[in-house]
Amino acid sequence: MKSIMVVVADSSRARIFTTDSPSSPLNEIETMAHPEGRMHEQNMVSDLPGKDFGQGAGAGG
Repeated sequence: MKSIMVVVADSSRARIFTTDSPSSPLNEIETMAHPEGRMHEQNMVSDLPGKDFGQGAGAGG
């Protein structure tokens, strides 16, 4: 009998499970982590420093 593979993933982690039938319990066989997936997009693609708003006058005057 063939195994059924199930992959559950998001931007920072993937988990792989197998089962013998749709009614059997899932068995986790591997977990993969990608910590950079939790970073904000700006931190991954920008090489410029962020904006710094000091104690200067604001837009309200």
